Amino acid sequence: MVFRSDALEQEVPLEQLSDIKAKSIVEWIANDRVRRSIVKNFRQFLMTYVDDHGASVYGQRIRNLGESASVPHFQDMMP
Repeated sequence: MVFRSDALEQEVPLEQLSDIKAKSIVEWIANDRVRRSIVKNFRQFLMTYVDDHGASVYGQRIRNLGESASVPHFQDMMP
């Protein structure tokens, strides 16, 4: 995935996400800046979260999924 510099500039810091208002959670997440921030922070959490022994909890699982050709892409599942 390639990130454009203008897309990175449009991300909202995690602390400021609550400042963006919408009529519903669906509309809020549909906001490009909000969605990019959620994706960035969730990806960071998945790749850096460790157990009590300091071992990555999700990192290796994600790498294994990426190596599997049988896993469908979420974008392919969207209507």
